[in-house]
Amino acid sequence: MGWAQSDFNSRDNLGLKTSFFQGHQRVVNNGGDYPYSTVGEIFEQTGEKAQRCSGTLVGRYFALTACHCVFLESGNVPKRVYFFPRTKEEGFGAPVPVVAAFGKHGCLGNYPQDFALAVLSKPLGDRYGYLKISALPQQAAISSDYHGRLVSVGFPGDSNENRIVDPACSLKSLENGYYLTDCSTEPGDSGGPILIPEDGGRYSIIAIKVAVKTPETHGGKYSEKNANMATALSGDAGVIEQFIQDHDNSRALSDLISNGNSGN
Repeated sequence: MGWAQSDFNSRDNLGLKTSFFQGHQRVVNNGGDYPYSTVGEIFEQTGEKAQRCSGTLVGRYFALTACHCVFLESGNVPKRVYFFPRTKEEGFGAPVPVVAAFGKHGCLGNYPQDFALAVLSKPLGDRYGYLKISALPQQAAISSDYHGRLVSVGFPGDSNENRIVDPACSLKSLENGYYLTDCSTEPGDSGGPILIPEDGGRYSIIAIKVAVKTPETHGGKYSEKNANMATALSGDAGVIEQFIQDHDNSRALSDLISNGNSGN
């Protein structure tokens, strides 16, 4: 897919930083075009505390996000969690409740496992589309073949709830089982996808953004000291895709939605 500046609003109009890491752009895409229509905002509220994250539709009823975006420290799912589809054509969409979530045991605070599947009360994937998860090996993903070819998407807190795209970023290296990356990451981006191009103009999810490594040194010229952090998905891609396939069109999905069962 080609990039045309006319497709995006001026970043300066939103007060976005001139650059995240030197040489990077952050551009606005609130349209309903693929693959950006699949990325929405996750909103969670517990009492007076609220949290905003990003998430990607990966099935008719499923959204992929960060574990820490949908689970409390107790391991339970908050009673008020919503997925907001964000497309300008539809007035940014109505919130859809997250009725259950599934992640690995011990995923909270564990960056290599910081991912979860949120179960939605409506089949948003039918309307907005959904993405697959890439099984590309981690060493291949950090190779020079993909440097500057990845696309990260999310809803950072400094964007006034606009969908922000970093159209040319990289997974730089592996550290303790997660990626170090120069893909744009700010509070609110957690759970947002890093996309890898495939044949035929398609994209799949190679990782999700989860944290900034060293906030006090963030920005400027990229280095491993001020890198962003992303959870690698390729090792679990088959298991995740099979779980979605088994539940996305089955009676088991109805049981998940009606009972609100979840676990991590």
